[in-house]
Amino acid sequence: VLTRLEAVSTLFWTKVISLLKAATNTDTTESNHDDVEIQSSLLNMAFENECCPPLVARLLALIYPEELSRPDRNRRVTLHHAAMRPWHAWEWPREDGTSDAASLRLLNLESASLLRNAMSLSPQEVAEQKDKDGLLPLHYMVSTCMKACCA
Repeated sequence: VLTRLEAVSTLFWTKVISLLKAATNTDTTESNHDDVEIQSSLLNMAFENECCPPLVARLLALIYPEELSRPDRNRRVTLHHAAMRPWHAWEWPREDGTSDAASLRLLNLESASLLRNAMSLSPQEVAEQKDKDGLLPLHYMVSTCMKACCA
């Protein structure tokens, strides 16, 4: 079992490594069966990857706002990816209003903050964008929330 300091340190280095890996894979382009090129988005990776801090994802969204509405090969936009990001026990508030990270306030509701960023920065029409499975970002938001609160 890790101490709180070890857990925070481990999470920090996991985030750094994740960002470095994502940065090296920013120029990946794939073609679907219609020969339409769809760029794999660094922004989508930042919003879905649980190791990416919300402020880094927000900065990327501000630098590359056009990426917020660009679908990936599964026709998912950034809002889908933010909604699919898993929540952890330390992010979910307890009934008394506290959480596992409340004393540090470092990780408290990190994924909720990231989702809020995606919703506020995305064009309104992306909320109506269905992915290849016919699911809206709202479907993933509800599913992720149910998994987090029922775990």
